[in-house]
Amino acid sequence: TKDQLVITETAQVFASIEAANIVVLGTLEGNVIATEKVTMMPPAKFKGTVTAPSLKIEEGVVFEGASYLPKD
Repeated sequence: TKDQLVITETAQVFASIEAANIVVLGTLEGNVIATEKVTMMPPAKFKGTVTAPSLKIEEGVVFEGASYLPKD
């Protein structure tokens, strides 16, 4: 999507995702590409790769994977 995608606390998503802004509160496993920003807030659990110009991971989030923050 070219808009915001919110993965709620009870959601379990196993997919590759592309969106402008992505907010993760639930479980997400897969590759994520955001054109603007990715925000992860507890009780989020993430496993995969994030590619985004801005990434915010709050304390309490389980993050297992890699992040790529391109300058362009």
